[in-house]
Amino acid sequence: MNIVNQFPIVGMFSKRYRFYSEKRKEYYSRNNEIRNRVNLLKRTEIDTAKDSYISPTIIMPFGAKFGSTKYDIKQSLGKPDYILVDSGIPNHQVFFYKKRAENYRYLLQIHFIDDKMIYAMNRFKTKDLLESTEDLFRIANLLVEKYIGKSLSVDDSIDATIVDSENNKIAISGILELRVRYISGDISLLDISKNNNNLKKKASKDIYFKNMLSSLMSFL
Repeated sequence: MNIVNQFPIVGMFSKRYRFYSEKRKEYYSRNNEIRNRVNLLKRTEIDTAKDSYISPTIIMPFGAKFGSTKYDIKQSLGKPDYILVDSGIPNHQVFFYKKRAENYRYLLQIHFIDDKMIYAMNRFKTKDLLESTEDLFRIANLLVEKYIGKSLSVDDSIDATIVDSENNKIAISGILELRVRYISGDISLLDISKNNNNLKKKASKDIYFKNMLSSLMSFL
């Protein structure tokens, strides 16, 4: 066997792998709901004045408590299909789970800050757009029944908010696809001021580095 002739094949597979990895990262980065602090605040400020329901039970996304660790979620849901770590918020990671079941496709993303679950979003789609509204309404109904014990009527909007006694929220919305957002009511979990302090420290280091470079310019 001519070993030398094998190297182009190895290089070809290496390029394909890099291309595949870049495409995967691009896909999950594009679908990431929280890219920076503004996104975080926007996603967690849900208007509960309209079409809101009170849940007598504590909201637990896919059976997990807010504040659960990444290890807890892996034990419950298994290994994520993708983990996004390159985010605009320090100590922020996102687990993605992408599944298909018959006509349904869903993409679940779970957000952690300092290894604590603060937010999750599940996006449901159906292959047949003609039946999607009815199917998605059924999924929304399952969620409403689980937490408030009654069904939505056909006249009710699919857009609704469910709030529990700890101010955890579920925001349901959609037309051609259903989006279910789970938001922690624990302000301490959503407080990223300590992460802002990290950003300030980084900014101070950057300024110091630039000043150092300026002083070295005369020697270069």
